[in-house]
This record gives sequence, structure tokens and C-alpha cells, in this order.
Amino acid sequence: MANWVKCSAFNSPDRVIYVNLDQVVSISGTENGGGSVITYAGGETNQFVVSECPAAIMQGETIRSGVTR
Repeated sequence: MANWVKCSAFNSPDRVIYVNLDQVVSISGTENGGGSVITYAGGETNQFVVSECPAAIMQGETIRSGVTR
């Protein structure tokens, strides 16, 4: 089962992004702070920015098969 975390789009906090942590290659803080760059396999073409910091994502509430843990 995949581990998912609910995040917010960096410049659009009303937009929800579900991140599959099992497929993420890296999570790094943004250069200006206050968010994270999430990268999937494939590099820069497969990355996006969310409002949450890396620690909040890694320690966040995960969702597995529709059940929050």
C-alpha cells in the first residue's frame, strides 16, 4: 500500500495535492523558505512546490487505502 500525505500548493493554498511518499525521490526546502520542492524520478520535469516544510511532510499524517493513520 502506498503512503500518501495531504499538502497544499505553494501559491494556491486552496489547492490540495496528495503526495505519494513511496514514489518521491527527494524533498527539499525552497530557496526562500516556507515550502518544499518535491521531486519524483525524472528530475526537474517531475517536481512541484508545496506550502509545507520538509519536516512537516515527513512527520505528517499519512493516508493509506483511504484510511487516515
